[in-house]
Amino acid sequence: MHYLLCCALFMAGLVSPAQASDILSQVGSHADKASDLLSNRASAPENSLNPFTSTQNDYDAEISALLDKILKALSDDDLIDMKNKINRLKSDNTKNEMFISDLTIRKIESPVSKKWYEVHKTTKNEIDQQILNKREEIEENTNLIQSLQNEIKAGLKNEPSLRNISSEQLDSLFSTVMAESSLELIVVLKNIIGLIDVLKNNLLDSGENIHIAQKYYSIYYFMTEAYVRQHDIVLNRYEQVYEAALLTIINENKKLMAQTQQLLTQDGSYGANYRSQQITDRTAELYLRHLREQRREVEKSRAKAMEMATLAENTYKTVNIAQRLGQVMQENQQEYEQLFSLQIPELINFENKEMEQEFLKLTERLQAAGRRG
Repeated sequence: MHYLLCCALFMAGLVSPAQASDILSQVGSHADKASDLLSNRASAPENSLNPFTSTQNDYDAEISALLDKILKALSDDDLIDMKNKINRLKSDNTKNEMFISDLTIRKIESPVSKKWYEVHKTTKNEIDQQILNKREEIEENTNLIQSLQNEIKAGLKNEPSLRNISSEQLDSLFSTVMAESSLELIVVLKNIIGLIDVLKNNLLDSGENIHIAQKYYSIYYFMTEAYVRQHDIVLNRYEQVYEAALLTIINENKKLMAQTQQLLTQDGSYGANYRSQQITDRTAELYLRHLREQRREVEKSRAKAMEMATLAENTYKTVNIAQRLGQVMQENQQEYEQLFSLQIPELINFENKEMEQEFLKLTERLQAAGRRG
């Protein structure tokens, strides 16, 4: 049966054979264990002085750990691998830019030439060559990042529920710090929909055997719980990392604007700096509004996913009719597909090209904050 499930998932074009086998074996195994723990929790005490007696909190902790493992299995996808590679390339570019800055400072004090025995010294020409090498590496990484982003966009466009997404919307997605979180939600959602379809079809092929139905539905139920958990991870990242970092940028820039405005009354040469700070201020405020709008969309998506998880839990615990379990899976598969549209941000309207460029700079700063967080 497991082999047939893997083949069906592979033939659906959702994952490779190795991925299909891995996802099903992991999710199925973890769901079985979580199901047993959930059953045992029902008769467990809330508290106990006996260290050998498992309480409801003990079972909750074990189930929570299994949900993390299910979520990890559902996050297995080539799109996530490409996203991780993009992050590594961006990190390398940041390090190279910092290295170039250090070399530029060192060049000021470096000699034009050196004696044959002064091997420890570096000439200005040698530093120029090092800077050139690093810039070439940055350019190569940047081109590879663009290529990987195009691959991800092509992969998203192949999703049936995302085929009507415009190229401009995908470009907008990758211009914001929310791209990584949106992609994670899309990948988990894609794998859940694929597994639901396979489980539903194989339930029908089994003649709606009640034991197979209950096993499949336990997998479905714990996948819905894992999807809610992914939303919580994303929302926490928005609030604790991205929004916090953006508010810090806004506050620091406003203080700088106040200082510059005061200096401007004494010296008109500060005018260019002040105009640049104004652009940063307007762009950062636009970014904050966009970030909060996207967070509201994720909150709406989470609320919908929570409704389905609550229904799945209630159905899992009370319904013993295989036909009804299959019907619920089919209904919820359609609802899950509708959630795709909530993961793509709306288009951003910039006042001018300067704001758009400043927006991309802010994205890089927020992504760096996310990597540190």
